[in-house]
Amino acid sequence: MQAKGLGAIQPRSFIPRTTDSKHSGPFCANLLLEMDFPTAPDRVLVGDITYIPLAGSEWGYLAAWMDLFSRKIKGWWGGPV
Repeated sequence: MQAKGLGAIQPRSFIPRTTDSKHSGPFCANLLLEMDFPTAPDRVLVGDITYIPLAGSEWGYLAAWMDLFSRKIKGWWGGPV
């Protein structure tokens, strides 16, 4: 293809828009910074959402909740966007 001056058409990468961080509204305080580290399990859970590219330009998500004391995953859920 290069000898003929041809090239592949690269699809534009797509990043799902999840948060509008340039809004003018108030931000919530990080409450974890104000508290002591937990001294027992199941007192503080933290969570995160991750977007995962799937076949055919589709996106899925994985949400997980972790116990901050034991660092064990306490629950998760995933699905299509």
